[in-house]
Parts: sequence; C-alpha cells; structure tokens
Amino acid sequence: MGTSENKLENFFTIETHYGVSENFVRANTRNQCSEDLVIIIKEIARILYPDDYFDIYLLPPEPGSYKDILKFVKKNKLGLSAATTITIGGLVLGFLNYQDSHETHLHEMKTAIVSDVANCLDLSKTMEELKEKYDIENVPQEKIAEVCGNINLKKRKNNFYNTLNQDDMIIENETVLRDEENQTIFSKKIEKNEFSKYIETISNQDYLQENIEGVIELISPVVKQKKEGKGIPWRGTYYGEDVFYDNIPILKNGEDMDFYMQDSEFKDKIYNKERTFAIGDNMRIIFNITGEIKGGLIQNRNIYIKEVKNYNEDIIIHKTKSTKNSDGTSNKQISIFDIK
Repeated sequence: MGTSENKLENFFTIETHYGVSENFVRANTRNQCSEDLVIIIKEIARILYPDDYFDIYLLPPEPGSYKDILKFVKKNKLGLSAATTITIGGLVLGFLNYQDSHETHLHEMKTAIVSDVANCLDLSKTMEELKEKYDIENVPQEKIAEVCGNINLKKRKNNFYNTLNQDDMIIENETVLRDEENQTIFSKKIEKNEFSKYIETISNQDYLQENIEGVIELISPVVKQKKEGKGIPWRGTYYGEDVFYDNIPILKNGEDMDFYMQDSEFKDKIYNKERTFAIGDNMRIIFNITGEIKGGLIQNRNIYIKEVKNYNEDIIIHKTKSTKNSDGTSNKQISIFDIK
C-alpha cells in the first residue's frame, strides 16, 4: 500500500523548555502556556501579513525532554519565502522576551506610554540584529508599534508568565527559535525570580468609536428627563455587528444596553406627543460609544444615539426558543425580529 507524505516547507519552530526538577510538568501549566503562545503567534502574523494564512502544528517532544515545540507553516506557499516566517518568529520571540525595566512607573498612569516606546525600540533593535545574520523582511515601524500597543498580546504574554510564576514546580523557562534546518536563531532562558519583570502593565485608556449603525429594540424608553445632571438612560437590546477594540468586546449583537437619546428632532416628537411607544418597537440608529479600557475590559461604557434613521421599519427575528412538551418532544417558539 502506498503512503503519502506531507512535506512542510518555509517554516520556523518555537520550543518552550519548561525547567522542572522532576520528570514531569503540570498539564494545566503546559496547556495554558501553549495556548497563550499560539495566540501570540497568530496575532503577530495577522498584524504583519493580514492577507496570508498560516497553520501551527504541535510536534512531539524528543525522548526524555520537556519541550513544547510549535511549527508555524504558511498554508498557501505562493509568494512565500522562508524570510517571511523567520520575520514573524523573530518578532514573536522579541515580544515574548521584552523585559519591562521601568519598575518605578508600574503604578503610574503613563506606564503604557513609557513601556510601549521602550518595547518598540527594543523590538526594532532585535529585528535589526536578526537582519545582520539572517535573510528577513523589513518590518515597517507602524507594524512594530501595532504589536507593542496590542492589548490582547500583552494580556496573553502576562498570562504566560503568570502561569509559569504560579507553578511552584517551574524553576526556569527557555524559549528557542529554530529555522528549517533546526539551527538556533534565537534563544533565551529566564529564571523564575525574573518572571515578574516580563509582566507588562496594561494601562487605562480612553475609548471612543463614532458613527456606528445598528438597530435597537426598545425595552424602556424615557419620555421625560430630569432637568439637571446626566439624565435618565433609555434601555434596549442591540442588534447589529459586534463592536470590538483589539479583540476586547465593546458591544455585542443581542446585548441589552443603556443609552442616551441625543437626537433632538426625535426628542421633539416625544415632547409633542407625535411619537408614542409600544412593546416591540425598534429603531435604526447612528450612535457613538465612549468609555475606558481598563485591564483589557471596557469600563464606564456610555452609548449616545446621535440620529434615529427610521422607526419600526426593520424586522428583527429573535432566536428560536425551544421548550419541551409533556411527551419530551421539542416545542419551538418563534417570535418576530431579525435585522434584514
């Protein structure tokens, strides 16, 4: 019987050597660190080459070793050079092994700015040094800046080192980048007492996204506002495209939300009793979202309706609800409402 062999070309491998004193490592530690590393690789590849597709394979460790070996391969080889994958690998290892030396700033509001600038300089230096020895592609500064300021990447890197730090069996960790010939391109070993220095501060930052379009099914409109203060928020259910910032969910389809009506023409219709409300009313709107990104989450979110484009002209179909009859069969209940 004939056999077929899949040959993987133009790739790099990243090895994570878990430093343990015994011949075993905790499964949770290995699984979490491996997941974080895979996501870091994918995200950096997406930033550098958004139109390309890559696969990541997990290789068996060598006998007697304690390595997590990830092989990163481009799906479509057309136009790909080994320099492309090595460029990604170099940036991944440079990012993972950046040490925040600004300890005096750890609890200050400007930490992220200081850290991101230093991180970008460090990554640029790493890539220049790598270019002196290997054929790698030029990485634009704006791409490096996007990597440095990516909150999701920072969260995953922090999680990687926090997981290692919390495992009392781990005494050190080494990451190694190798090329197709299994030659070492980059390696770094970090002792356990140094792990905390690789955990970056994720600062708070203001968030604003304007002119988003969607549909709101009203839950509780407000027909009369108080004269002072911020006002009483309306409440409704949002239907539309999910809103994200650096993979942080800001507003999701089907989510209940509070919001403030700022369409003066629409409010005049309420005041003049030209607009009344009934159960199931919906409106297509243009709105802004403000808030703060804290610790990788949206906080103090405020939603402001700038314009009501139409009223009760969209049809929303709610998700099918299934209940059980007395004989155990399914009884599906369908209600109105889905965005056209």
